[in-house]
Amino acid sequence: MPNHPPKSLQAYLWSVDTNDLNLQQDKSYIIHQLFAYGGIPQWQWLFKIYTFKTLQDVFINNPAKFYRPDAFNFVKNILLLLKAKKLNEENYVNNIPVRTTRSKSDLIFQKLDDIKKSIERDRVKNYTKKIISK
Repeated sequence: MPNHPPKSLQAYLWSVDTNDLNLQQDKSYIIHQLFAYGGIPQWQWLFKIYTFKTLQDVFINNPAKFYRPDAFNFVKNILLLLKAKKLNEENYVNNIPVRTTRSKSDLIFQKLDDIKKSIERDRVKNYTKKIISK
């Protein structure tokens, strides 16, 4: 059995060539990358290669800031059955905002809302000035 992950996992272990990874020495990187960015086939591979206890131990004792909040909770509570374990989410979750694409109509409606708010602010400001000047 090879001592490195298969080439089929290269897309999930993108920062290092899989031939240069050692299943034991690099297990923290491998486990976190596949949990954070993989799916069912990658998770099945992890559970086949590493014991459940090893996966839990690495997750608990070697946190990596690779996870989106939903992925962290899924891995912790569902895959690793660690719901009762208190873990500091800040050590795992990378809160990079997800870029949302907006249609032209969304942008137009947002602009109209901004204009309405601006008009309302001006109206309140003018009304306040009128009251104060009396």
